[in-house]
Amino acid sequence: MHTPPRCTLAILAALPLTANAQFHEGDIAINIDSANNRILVGDFDADAPFRVIEDCIFTADLNSSGITTDPGFDSPTGMFPTNASGGIDFLSALRVWNGTSFDTIPDERIGVSFGPLVENLTPLTDTETLGSYWGNVNSQGEFHNHFAFTLLDPARDGIYLAHMRLTFTPPADAQSDPFWMVFAKNVTQQELDAAADYARNTLSTCPDAPTADLTTDGTNPGDPGYGEPDGAVTVSDLTYYVEFWISGDLTVADVTTDGTNPGDASYGIPDGSVTVIDLTYFVELWISGTP
Repeated sequence: MHTPPRCTLAILAALPLTANAQFHEGDIAINIDSANNRILVGDFDADAPFRVIEDCIFTADLNSSGITTDPGFDSPTGMFPTNASGGIDFLSALRVWNGTSFDTIPDERIGVSFGPLVENLTPLTDTETLGSYWGNVNSQGEFHNHFAFTLLDPARDGIYLAHMRLTFTPPADAQSDPFWMVFAKNVTQQELDAAADYARNTLSTCPDAPTADLTTDGTNPGDPGYGEPDGAVTVSDLTYYVEFWISGDLTVADVTTDGTNPGDASYGIPDGSVTVIDLTYFVELWISGTP
């Protein structure tokens, strides 16, 4: 076993670690990076409260009428100004899965609404259609809303790909990076998984998830595999990180913004400096065992 040096153990003993946060199971997690006017979209990390593990491919099952209100969009409390609201922009024409790709633009369109009327539709060509802002932030500063997505006539069974963005009004005044929703109507889980995997492998804008897997287990400086992830999170990864943190190496040790805590939007965003906050962030990631 690669035993951590005593300085590593002493540092760990002094770190304040945090408890879990609650969010609505199955929803898309969102948070706001106010410094960059950017909405973070993905999944909440259950072992590091309020941290969004960014993603860009999500799936949804349409009912027999071609409608779904899941997944919703959910933020932690206190993240957004209470007088802000958000909506969905569509960024290109809808695509349909042909068994091997999403190259085909179908006759169908996807409409999104928040109430009785369809407020925005996927465009007929690869242009943008900007949505209205119907989802409101509640009095606790939480955005938790379920928009209704509807597959419009001829509404045939199949798998559809919608390209979209989440946009907020001032004072939040921010947009997400583009993301994709894979909508399935009356198909098998195997078919949906194949289409979603294709989208994930083909659409290269999905950000990499944070990982604590930094080096090969049991290696030391100079060994083959040192600094190369091995698919497992072990004490070697922790020792590797701490060594670079002590040296102030930005390429490895800068993993979050100084002065932030779990619950802050910039927590998990590098800021060009190496501080104890970076160490705390990595240790929480390491404890979660995220490979």
